[in-house]
Amino acid sequence: MISLASLLAIATTLYLAAAIWAFARRRPGYRHAEHTLSELGEVGAADGRRVSWGVFLPVGLACLALGWLLGAPNGAEISDFTAASRALSLCLAAGYLVAAAFPCDPGSPLSGSVRQAIHNLGGAVEYAGGTFALFTLAREAATPEPFQIAGALVMAGVVGISFVSRWRGLIQRVAEVALFGGLILATFVTGGADRGSWGVTRRPIVLWAWERPERLTFIDPEKTAVALLAGTVRIEEGAACLQLLVVGNQPSRISRNDFYPTPILGQSPFPRRPAALLANTV
Repeated sequence: MISLASLLAIATTLYLAAAIWAFARRRPGYRHAEHTLSELGEVGAADGRRVSWGVFLPVGLACLALGWLLGAPNGAEISDFTAASRALSLCLAAGYLVAAAFPCDPGSPLSGSVRQAIHNLGGAVEYAGGTFALFTLAREAATPEPFQIAGALVMAGVVGISFVSRWRGLIQRVAEVALFGGLILATFVTGGADRGSWGVTRRPIVLWAWERPERLTFIDPEKTAVALLAGTVRIEEGAACLQLLVVGNQPSRISRNDFYPTPILGQSPFPRRPAALLANTV
């Protein structure tokens, strides 16, 4: 089931794309390949305030909310992947909130007024921090290639937008697509963590108890799951190895039953791998 974090990331991206397209149509001479997003809200622009407070501000606040959704409640620990997803969202939030509060000078130059310097600093946090977050996601992900490509595109965009003035609008848009695309993909991988998911709550800690005869009634079922061997059955004899592990308070259990076939003469009745495996989660 799609998470609330994923829905918010998709909605924010679509809103930003639609708003940029709409305001670009209202500005004579504006070219997407040549002009940056910031120039739509630059000082002195006819729609400058509308873009700053109607586009950049809500996008920044949405990314800030997304960073909160990707966190775990009650101070629970989160994975490195989820932490990198939050960092990416917060870097985007910083870039757009600074752009809303400190609009760029006309033409969005690399240097200019103090306001322009702060504006550029916000962009640096977004792109440099976003690059680092994407490469961290790639390191932690089971399939790293999409995040590696996105990180490389943003890194190339940071260099290109500083030296290729004619096409910097196109370069920036490619970087933005990589950032928001990576964020959307990350929310699908994490499932929105605890606060942003609809359905089963994810628990960050799994105790691998397996066959130990312990009493685990002290654990918090909201934060901890227990992996245990439910039993071993030899089909020929019908004997079972009973599980002596005691788990109280109804924690999440990941149980496994190993079934072994009838032993062949001269072979061990306990092969290295079971003939059939029944795994279930309670």
